[in-house]
Amino acid sequence: MRLRRLSFLVVSLAVAGGLCLYFQNKPGAVWPSSNDDSLITSIAFRRTYVQAHPGADSIVVPRDWPNGQVTALALYAAGRDVLVHEATGKDRLVQGLTPADLYNPSIVQLALQQNHIGEIPSPSGFNASTDQLAHDFNALKTVGVSVALHPAFASKEGLIAYEWNDGHYTFTVARGCRRYDPPVNSLTGQPCLCLNHGDIFESIAFIVEYRQAHPDEKAVLVLPEIHRAPEIILSAVAFTKGTEVFLHSTLLGDVALDGFKTGKIADSKAVFSAYQHLVEGLMKSRGIKIPMELIKAQLAFPDAMPGDTADLQYQRTLACMRRLGIMSNIIAADSNKKTPAHMMVEFDGLQYGWSYDLQFSCYTEIGDKPAVNSFVHGIIFASNFLKEHPGEKAFCYPCAPLGPLPPGSLVATTVYTLNGKVFSHHQQTGDLEVPLTPAELNDPEKVISVSRKIYRAAYTAQLADRRAAPPANLPVFDQSVLQPEAVARQFDACGVRSKLAPILVKTESGHELQRRAVAFEWAGKAYFYTAEQGCFSPPSTGAPTSMILAQK
Repeated sequence: MRLRRLSFLVVSLAVAGGLCLYFQNKPGAVWPSSNDDSLITSIAFRRTYVQAHPGADSIVVPRDWPNGQVTALALYAAGRDVLVHEATGKDRLVQGLTPADLYNPSIVQLALQQNHIGEIPSPSGFNASTDQLAHDFNALKTVGVSVALHPAFASKEGLIAYEWNDGHYTFTVARGCRRYDPPVNSLTGQPCLCLNHGDIFESIAFIVEYRQAHPDEKAVLVLPEIHRAPEIILSAVAFTKGTEVFLHSTLLGDVALDGFKTGKIADSKAVFSAYQHLVEGLMKSRGIKIPMELIKAQLAFPDAMPGDTADLQYQRTLACMRRLGIMSNIIAADSNKKTPAHMMVEFDGLQYGWSYDLQFSCYTEIGDKPAVNSFVHGIIFASNFLKEHPGEKAFCYPCAPLGPLPPGSLVATTVYTLNGKVFSHHQQTGDLEVPLTPAELNDPEKVISVSRKIYRAAYTAQLADRRAAPPANLPVFDQSVLQPEAVARQFDACGVRSKLAPILVKTESGHELQRRAVAFEWAGKAYFYTAEQGCFSPPSTGAPTSMILAQK
């Protein structure tokens, strides 16, 4: 990866507030012990339980205390009953609660109150702080939670920091578990990512969130490197708001570009020049000559959460990018090539990199052509191709992705015959001739294997000298084509059976979040599509796809 050091510090918008179930704090209630780690033990129990009992439900019920502590208990389904897990190992039956009620917070809360469960926190069984920190760190790490351990040093107490349920938490022996919420941007309603030297990634997240919140407005990335300008400032976003143009910057915050017309926002050089003028004016007014001094002196948003590490920030960013439908990937450190861990994203046809350890983010090269999910695209292509060529064949075979996509996601290999030859259809490289006979197209495994080999060779050749292309002249990709509504319209146009059918995603804290989705049928099987995950099979959600389609 060709990353070039940028002497920037960063910040921006971050992790959304979690969905916690609040108990009433009764007068005279017993407060939790200072080293109460019930949230950690509940998370570990829940994940262990659902892994050992496939299909069984379990939730974590957090409780926020007035002193800022967060405690929790774990509920789990056993047959027709629901039990609460207790540290003593003597789990209790929750009278009046059924497994079907677990994702109804009001019913769960009422049942816990009626059973007098959770009113008195369980005392922690630890006395030695070092042992407890190590134990809780290993408990979270074992079940796949992104967690960091900061041992006690000199007069500084030890701390555990972790990401869970779209929230950032810490645990110390003296203060227990606590949740920290970053500032929320009023323009998008989304929280700051709070990244260290990840200004480009912060800007990309803001662009997509702003476009979603304000579909009639425009937002574009302003990046010094793209314009071969002096690297004296961080990246920013220029966006329209009615008849005005504003800049969103981790350095300046949200500021108006006075006198700048909305029609000129497409002129990226003019926008960048206006941004540069603002920064240079600020430096002059403060008597600052070195840009790094300004960056250190003025940051509009925080660049870290308590106890943050490179891995926690990477995982937080990965979750955000996947939620926004942006291709992203964490690259592990390579000691042989002396390459530290870093992260890559592809957005609007460009590729960007960010290294927490090297303290920079930058444009790296021309990225892949922005594309819709290959399964969706393949279905539409195959359907239209068969209408135009009734004597030919076309197949779209769903398969697991080779690259970094969310677990359970599906892509596809699409092939067709034309005048006795076989071709594979691709958005990135264009169509490629495949050394297969029409008779061999009925063997999905062979088709996928051979097609992928041909595609990888063509794709690798296409990567050469990408960075030399002029990125500022690339057309902006219309992100709206990735939304379920757009996919449903394309399916309808080519005769594919589908229906917009919102699905519910269950959280670990016992809530159900609605996601926009398309339920569709292909080759006799049912699938879902969402902008966040792409295509996947119904078992990923448990939704009755066949019933949804039947209601059309």
